[in-house]
Amino acid sequence: MFQKFVRNLFFRKNENPAVPLRFTAAAEEAIRKHLDQRKESVFRIVVDRTEGGTDVKIGYDRNRNSDPLYEYPIPLEIDPEDEVSLEGARIDWEAATGEFRIYPDVDLDVEYQPIRNRFRIDTNRRLFDDLDRRRFQAENGYPEWMPKAVDPSKIGTLEIRGSVWILFLNGAYRSNYSDILILEKEIADSVLDFFSAFPKRIK
Repeated sequence: MFQKFVRNLFFRKNENPAVPLRFTAAAEEAIRKHLDQRKESVFRIVVDRTEGGTDVKIGYDRNRNSDPLYEYPIPLEIDPEDEVSLEGARIDWEAATGEFRIYPDVDLDVEYQPIRNRFRIDTNRRLFDDLDRRRFQAENGYPEWMPKAVDPSKIGTLEIRGSVWILFLNGAYRSNYSDILILEKEIADSVLDFFSAFPKRIK
């Protein structure tokens, strides 16, 4: 039987690049205690994506059907695609509520560069499998997966390379300082929400 994780989000700067899914000591202990009573079982994680959002669910499976890409402190059954999506996240156990919690731990730094009229975003997440530069233009239509704050009426071009996003404002959009701050917050919140929903890695 599955149990939904309680989703939480931390905004933290100056962290290392994304790492494999991590388990806190409390989470490890809770999982091991359960598995000690069921020697044949493994800890299972499934990322369930629907139009209404993303749920990370757990369960205990009797058989391991795949080998994880990384090594973990507990026996883990997880689809490789889900495993990549959960890179950088952290699983904790809250004894008071008897719930596992997942922290996306998305690290995001947004800087407005006025001379070039653009935003630069550095994050500890990657959307694409490789480090090639991708360029998207408003006039051609943005992909459906694009964070909602990438508004084609304001953002003319988006470039993504690895974990760096560059958003060029439309030439006609040169607003005052307060409007830039509002737009900066909208973009930051939108990209944080986007990566906190554990999107699939795009090939």
